[in-house]
Amino acid sequence: MKLWPFTKFNLRFSDVQRRLVRARQEERERVTKELQDKFQREKHLMDKEHKLEIIEKNAEIASLKDTIQRQQDTVFLAEEIYIQSVNMSTQSRRVLSDMVAFAEQGLHVNALQYQSMKKLAEEAKEQETLILSEFETNKKRLRGD
Repeated sequence: MKLWPFTKFNLRFSDVQRRLVRARQEERERVTKELQDKFQREKHLMDKEHKLEIIEKNAEIASLKDTIQRQQDTVFLAEEIYIQSVNMSTQSRRVLSDMVAFAEQGLHVNALQYQSMKKLAEEAKEQETLILSEFETNKKRLRGD
């Protein structure tokens, strides 16, 4: 029979084998636990990074929404100003056409007044001529001519 070196320590081979198996098992469990702890730490860090990325993206989305809202407000204001300018332009055209019509009416009235004044002047001249001729005839009659 072959003597194992453990015999001098009063150990049996099966006990040594069992202890070796248990040591391997414990070492395997320890390494597994370390790897699981490392995995959990990495997973926790990845979750934190993911949450931070989500927060950053949400902040970026909020910023973009704010930018879009400001641009929409600017566009709305520009549309209002455009509509007001179109309305004012239309009103200006109406006022201008009214002014042109009023000016044409004024010119027509002035032309009529001028014609009336000219006619009155001609009639006054005719009256003057008639009165002068009557005056001359009356003067001649009075003188006995």
